[in-house]
Amino acid sequence: PVPKNIDILLVEQEVVGDERTALEAVVSANEELIRLREEAIRLQNLTLLDDDDGEEEEMNGKEKDPEIYTAGEKLTEVYEKLQIMGSDAAEAHASKILAGLGFTKAMQGRATKSFSGGWRMRISLARALFVQPTLLLLDEPTNHLDLRAVLWLEEYLLRWKKTLVVVSHDRDFLNSVCTDIIHLHDEKLHLYRGNFDAFEVGYEQKRKEVNKKFETYDKQIKAAQLSLYISDLCNNKYCLTCNIVHFSVQFRSKCFYYITNGASKSLAAASSFISPPQTGSNEHL
Repeated sequence: PVPKNIDILLVEQEVVGDERTALEAVVSANEELIRLREEAIRLQNLTLLDDDDGEEEEMNGKEKDPEIYTAGEKLTEVYEKLQIMGSDAAEAHASKILAGLGFTKAMQGRATKSFSGGWRMRISLARALFVQPTLLLLDEPTNHLDLRAVLWLEEYLLRWKKTLVVVSHDRDFLNSVCTDIIHLHDEKLHLYRGNFDAFEVGYEQKRKEVNKKFETYDKQIKAAQLSLYISDLCNNKYCLTCNIVHFSVQFRSKCFYYITNGASKSLAAASSFISPPQTGSNEHL
């Protein structure tokens, strides 16, 4: 299970079009920031209400709202949290991200419902980059981007300080951004260090090793099957069938010895070390 302190954000669909501007849609992705801003406005109104209506309520014998007495203290705490979150620079940061993804100043002030699906996908991507979750999941992030936006996104993600998992068919993008490759094969996940080019080299090497092991195993199986077959044959030296089989086994064993020991002798020369099968009756005695 994923620990509760890790926030995950998956970018898989376009943002819903509404009356909000593109810039407002990006900033609103940080729900905690918006909540604190709204709380600050509410507390400000309480403090103003305390200043304006305090004397009148006392004259009328009405009791003040208990929250009014602590509004100032709470407002200070909210301001401190907003400062830590960088509330003053939030719009500027969001605008910078949108500009990198191809939005002009005029486009940033347009309602999201006026954009096509491709541009809404860019807004959705901008929202994810703005929030900066602990674990960001991107599914084909370059699909709706032009070359300039792709290059900007690569540079931005290279400075990403948190965990990023991306699925993409863009080889250049994977080579630029990824530090590790996770390969799903035979319902298992295999980790490769390096970018996509390094993955291909490592995967090819592993594939050759697996094929070599399989070939060795296949030879062992065939040898075992042949051994069982020979054991079922009679050992009569006058049986032509048995002699042919035994000769074949001897020949293959001798060839394998020379090949594995790096000998330069030909297979034909290897056969000279083996006595030819004895001829005799074809019938078993």
